[in-house]
Amino acid sequence: MSKNLIRAHCNHCVLRAPLFYLLTENELDIINAHRHEVMYNPGEIISKQGSPSGHVLSFVMGLAKAHIESKYHKDDLILRLIKPIELLAGPELYNGNSHHYSVTAITHSHVCFIEQEVFKSVLRSNAAFNEAFLKMNQKRLVESLKKLSGFYQKQQVGRLAEAILYLQKDIFNENPFKPGISKVELAALAGISVGSTYKILKQFNDDRLVRVNGSEMEVLDFEMLQQVSERG
Repeated sequence: MSKNLIRAHCNHCVLRAPLFYLLTENELDIINAHRHEVMYNPGEIISKQGSPSGHVLSFVMGLAKAHIESKYHKDDLILRLIKPIELLAGPELYNGNSHHYSVTAITHSHVCFIEQEVFKSVLRSNAAFNEAFLKMNQKRLVESLKKLSGFYQKQQVGRLAEAILYLQKDIFNENPFKPGISKVELAALAGISVGSTYKILKQFNDDRLVRVNGSEMEVLDFEMLQQVSERG
């Protein structure tokens, strides 16, 4: 069950998102007066697709997944994984008042909720903060377009190779690493079926590209796996 917390003032918090270092003490005071913090257990929903959106989320601890829920299929599409420290302010900030995707905790996670209208008022008052926020969202848009393009241009083996490299480089930055996600979630991240995921992982293991040992994964041949990812 999720649990509310009271932590340090934003002015003194070492877990604040990098963008917040562009704010003045007065602006941080305003943010601090209109926020609350929550701890989530693994599997708990942090924000629900289609539900009303009234807050910007600062993800400060744990690991979560941003995913699109399907009305017609049991498997979701995982857009990306979320790790500390990340500011989550999606299209709903200026485009409708409901979440366009869900965010679910994978591990024990700590999230700071900032009132949306207060956040927008600070954006309007601080040009540097506003510009940095726009750059952050533009970068995420480019990443989403790249992922979408891969679904159309790459075969399943290329999508899974890309997903494994994403986990190793962008999320954990170590090798070997423990993905922290199930094979079902790995399949949803790659946009392929669970059956195909097991089959391709075995192929990668036989070809000495990736070793899977229980909950641990190791990239054995980065160059070749990158070629598989790029060529699809």
